[in-house]
This record gives sequence, structure tokens and C-alpha cells, in this order.
Amino acid sequence: MTRIGAAGARRAQEESRRAGVPCVYSINGVLHWELPDGSLTTTDPGVSPPGGDDAAAGERQA
Repeated sequence: MTRIGAAGARRAQEESRRAGVPCVYSINGVLHWELPDGSLTTTDPGVSPPGGDDAAAGERQA
């Protein structure tokens, strides 16, 4: 089960990198974003989810 989960996580990371979307990790309770260039930051890069900000706002209100 662990192997299957790890393989799925690797595929999701690769897909995000190809799409130019940062991968988000929690390290010791602190969020870290891995940017498409491979650098890490603790500052939210402010990338909108697919569909733009309006889609995210609608989900929060639901």
C-alpha cells in the first residue's frame, strides 16, 4: 500500500511540475512551496487554482 501511495504522489508531483504549478509540503508544521524552477519558499506564491479566483470563492461559500 505504501509503495502504491508513494508512486501516486510522485506522479502528481511530476504532473504539477509540467503544468507549472507549485507543489506544497508541510515540513514541521510549516508550509513550503516547491516552485517549478525547483526552488523552495515559505511565502505563498499566490497561484490561482484552475478556473481562477472566482471558482475558489464559490467553493468557499458553498
